[in-house]
Amino acid sequence: MRKDDEFQIQRPRAKLIQSQQQIVLEKLDDYPYKSVALGSTRSNLTGLWRYWRPYYQTKRAPCDAHCPVGNHVVDFIQTLLDGHWENAANILRAENPLPAITGRLCHRPCEINCNRRQYDERIAIHSIETVLAEVQSKALDFPPIGQPRAVAVVGSGPAELAFAHFMASLHHQVTIFEAEEALAGSLRHGPRARHLATDVLDAEIERIVSGRIKVRCNQKLDQDVTLQELERDYDAIFGVVEMPEHLSLIIPDKGTENESQANPLLAGDAQNEPVKTPLRVSEAIGYAKWAALLLDAEWRGLNPQDTLAHIQVGGNNRIVSAMKYLALLKGQAIQRSEQIVSYDMLHLELLDQPALSAEPSLIDQAQSLLTTGFVSRDDIQYVIQEAGRCFSCGRCNNCDNCWIYCPDAAINRKEGHYQIDYDYCKGCTLCAAVCPRGVISIIEEEKWSE
Repeated sequence: MRKDDEFQIQRPRAKLIQSQQQIVLEKLDDYPYKSVALGSTRSNLTGLWRYWRPYYQTKRAPCDAHCPVGNHVVDFIQTLLDGHWENAANILRAENPLPAITGRLCHRPCEINCNRRQYDERIAIHSIETVLAEVQSKALDFPPIGQPRAVAVVGSGPAELAFAHFMASLHHQVTIFEAEEALAGSLRHGPRARHLATDVLDAEIERIVSGRIKVRCNQKLDQDVTLQELERDYDAIFGVVEMPEHLSLIIPDKGTENESQANPLLAGDAQNEPVKTPLRVSEAIGYAKWAALLLDAEWRGLNPQDTLAHIQVGGNNRIVSAMKYLALLKGQAIQRSEQIVSYDMLHLELLDQPALSAEPSLIDQAQSLLTTGFVSRDDIQYVIQEAGRCFSCGRCNNCDNCWIYCPDAAINRKEGHYQIDYDYCKGCTLCAAVCPRGVISIIEEEKWSE
């Protein structure tokens, strides 16, 4: 490039004169009229820019996912904190017919997997369960079955009592055959009996049996009643029938001279293979519920495998939810995701958790709903304080962070619920970044489907 071709900066011919007078705007009238926007930007649908779509999705807390019984732990804790003690007790008993027992005897996998344990100390979920077990509650209202079946339960350990409970709740006719003079022999006389007051056990059994289950005590199998008699008179037999310390689920085949068969899906990997009775109380209850719900599904003409896919908890096909089964029978959509909220999915710096004090009015409210005298006022106070420490993993508790921080005001709040206006949400995902509990999920817009 020649020197003559270089761009030459030309200086102005006249000196620029700049005013040194400073403009001071002291009141609204001093501002130019045209600087005020009189129109609305609502016509600009900025949601068309969106690549990421945020959406609200209740997820599974690790305490729920690892509970062998399938308890909705976070749900009953948050319901308790809202002051709805009866509803909290309903949620607990919907999945667990023996919470007064498991609250005292369970090996507590929920607490072992509690996210709070990685922060300071795990929540005493067993204590919350023990108190809620004594609050008056209502059973799940399952739709009646067209043809109720006769079910025999041999024995009355935790698995047998739980199986009898769910079969009766599903409107089948249940009879318990117990070899001893009183029910729950293993809990009453076994190595765990010292951890369980007799009155607590009797009250829990009464809740299960009263008015809906027939009980025949002093009925030893092969002495007072035979397996052949049970196969003749009942459509299903559950309990320790064929082998000591092994549970069997026998479905008599009424069409081929009473030959019996076990459902492979329910009884074990191979037909007629008994399942060793779980030693842990919570696992025994969980297995019994699993067997009861799937057997009822088959009797209602549902495919047990498809049913299992709908009602399993946390992706574990051995842990099922009675509440999800009820929703399935009623044709209701299940909104909860089974994705487990791990500790690293929480934004603890955004959690506002002041220490919760148990107000006397809250304690009085709980005490007025107790059906027994097995828990004290101090127990209730401790439980309220423990419940207040729950992170509420995967469950929205209306902290307002998403609503406050949304830069486009695209989130609407109404009666404790949030809704994203996708006409204006640009997908910045800030709402997900400020959600303390991992409730807001993100997906590519092109992959979204209703």
